[in-house]
Amino acid sequence: MDVLESLQPEAYDMNPNELKRRWGDKITFMGGLGSQSIIQFGKLQELMTEIRRLRTEMSRGGGYILAPSKFLQPGTPTENAVAIFEEFTSV
Repeated sequence: MDVLESLQPEAYDMNPNELKRRWGDKITFMGGLGSQSIIQFGKLQELMTEIRRLRTEMSRGGGYILAPSKFLQPGTPTENAVAIFEEFTSV
């Protein structure tokens, strides 16, 4: 396996930081931004902070593709969807 997709923080034993620590030198991780948690239910500033944290911490040493863990869920606030796009393209 070259890439673990999708890294879903809501799933049992899928803590992004722990998986990166244990396996980050062997495989690439894709996802990590909780589609069933912070994207759908988080406040805008919390979401932006989490995106920046993932981008900084998970990309250390390579082997990370920042992405939502799943498709955006029904009921996701429009401002959260827009924030994802803006944060992803702000680098």
